[in-house]
Amino acid sequence: ARFTKWKYIFLTGQAILWMATVFGYFAGLRGIVLILVGGFIGACFAIAMPAVAQPIIRKITGSNDIALGHFCTIGYLFEAGVSKLFGEKGENKKSIEDIKLPTHFEFLQDTYLSVMVVMVPLYIITVLFAGEPFASELSGDQNYIMFAFLQAIQFVVGVYVLLAGVLLLL
Repeated sequence: ARFTKWKYIFLTGQAILWMATVFGYFAGLRGIVLILVGGFIGACFAIAMPAVAQPIIRKITGSNDIALGHFCTIGYLFEAGVSKLFGEKGENKKSIEDIKLPTHFEFLQDTYLSVMVVMVPLYIITVLFAGEPFASELSGDQNYIMFAFLQAIQFVVGVYVLLAGVLLLL
């Protein structure tokens, strides 16, 4: 960011480190070569991904005050293209925030409850398909279905901690 015209900085440096080293390691790189190549590739991604997404972010927010730095940027750009092709046009288009849920579904407006409603069944269904012999290797003496449930809840708590940290930083 210091040496280019793009002044974008990822908030999560550990993501760059993880991506650069894991992929470099599996590509066969080791030692100083892994550090140098991984660092260069990570820096390129950290600068390029926000720069590529900035025109769309500028259109959404109306300014350049914030950018989107994420390794899923290509997917986000694809989603933006799909919404441009198939989404509502003009001034009368509706936002997802305008949708009124029935009163018995209003609890889904809480992000963490929504994540829980998805992840708990996902973990439990997955462990049921995996079967007790395989799942018991991971759960040890604990019931494998209860283990899956607790892992799902731990995932939700992890999402909460992550988002709380980002909000605190912002």
